Amino acid sequence: MLVRPGRSDTFLGERYRRIVKRRGKLKALIAVARSILVIVWHLLADPTARYRDLGGDSKRSASPSL
Repeated sequence: MLVRPGRSDTFLGERYRRIVKRRGKLKALIAVARSILVIVWHLLADPTARYRDLGGDSKRSASPSL
């Protein structure tokens, strides 16, 4: 299943939306693709590692509300 990064409610989807505001669609897409490659590399390098998505609101919930 192929999901466009800007429409998914995941950490990577939120990352795409943050970057697209500053850098544009192409650079945001490349940045998210790189993030996916880094995740895959870590999963392959460490057999005990498991992927757990942080969710789309992980940045907002981690930072204090002003």
